[in-house]
Amino acid sequence: MTCLFTHDDLDGVGCAIVARLAFPDDLVVRYCSYKSINSEINFFLDQLQEPVKIIISDISVNEETATRLDGYDVAMYDHHPITVRRPWMTIDISGGECGTSLLARALLPDASAAIRSFVDSIRQFDTWQFKKGTDSFPERLDALHVLVGHRGFEEMVLQSLADDEPFTIPHFFEIAVSHYFEERERYFEKKERDMVTTDFNGYKTAVVFAERDISLMAEYVFQKHPNMDIVAVCYLPAGVSLRTRRDDIDLTDICRQHGGGGHQKAAAFYLKRDTVGRAVDVILG
Repeated sequence: MTCLFTHDDLDGVGCAIVARLAFPDDLVVRYCSYKSINSEINFFLDQLQEPVKIIISDISVNEETATRLDGYDVAMYDHHPITVRRPWMTIDISGGECGTSLLARALLPDASAAIRSFVDSIRQFDTWQFKKGTDSFPERLDALHVLVGHRGFEEMVLQSLADDEPFTIPHFFEIAVSHYFEERERYFEKKERDMVTTDFNGYKTAVVFAERDISLMAEYVFQKHPNMDIVAVCYLPAGVSLRTRRDDIDLTDICRQHGGGGHQKAAAFYLKRDTVGRAVDVILG
């Protein structure tokens, strides 16, 4: 049996699709957040009763979990700066790769042109190397994933790639995606109107509260307020996602101070329980 633990975003589901193409008959997929990855893996190992190959993609584990995994057949593929390192980890922080592209290189070295094209669309979106706008195919892929969820997206893409056909969004869903973009624009406008500004680690920071499209929400705020150093998008449960356009700000270091991580210009962390408690006290007090 092979078990894939992957991130719960577009790049993560791209990894799941690559793994299903590589292991069509013997794969279990677990979607995880940065907050849940270690507990998910440890729970899985506690219940394990047969030999297993473990793959971790687009997300990393802490030292304690890595030490436990040392005794298993495991491989990890990630493109985020991390402090925990093992021989079974493939880490590429060049900025040009994503989890899907790293996993495809390892599992599908002779992939068809259709698969390579799909993988590159995911890579473009996750590394922010696509032309922004509603006509962008990588951006429309992300919207489709939001609309149909992990499993629906997997099934739709796999049916096309299994026949060696380039994946295109079906007409009905193209209409749904267009409506989604229209509604998203209204959502961004509303959230931006409720924005507050503050000083965070000495940087002028815009704070918005949004539950979806985190990176694009931050980009929208930067377009409206280019003088901001950082945009912080807060979301439940107690998550804070940071974005910057400045080359001299390293958000990875900032987020590590709060138990999180990510990339230089895009990183995140979760508020600690006692911090959330104090915030609730202020709100209700």
